Amino acid sequence: MSKVPTSRLPVTPKPANTAKSGLRPPQQPSTTVTSSQQASPTEGDSSNSQYAVGDRITTNGKPGTIAFIGPTKFAEGEWIGIILDDVQGKNDGSYEGTRYFETEANRGLFCRSTKIQRLTPNGANSSNDIPAP
Repeated sequence: MSKVPTSRLPVTPKPANTAKSGLRPPQQPSTTVTSSQQASPTEGDSSNSQYAVGDRITTNGKPGTIAFIGPTKFAEGEWIGIILDDVQGKNDGSYEGTRYFETEANRGLFCRSTKIQRLTPNGANSSNDIPAP
């Protein structure tokens, strides 16, 4: 079974010396990203939708679960790390030696938030919801 991380970014906190520098340590980011929030110091591709770690989504017809949201070393901006339901991915949650989340081989995928759609509890895309009779 895949492990979905509870934190948003793979960051190891370092003790801050606020007495000398006058700087405050960074606050823990939330796991929900909106178009009005910046998830990282780099400019990202943010959509008008909100996504959070653990959300069920689909990308190019492939269903999965969001396991990572944030900046990466391989490209600028914000990326969504997805654990796919089936073995149709490109990685195991790591890329070029950096681990962003954990899953089995070929079940991980990174994409922009503009390339995903939220799944509703019944498995339909949120944009295709049909009210029940």
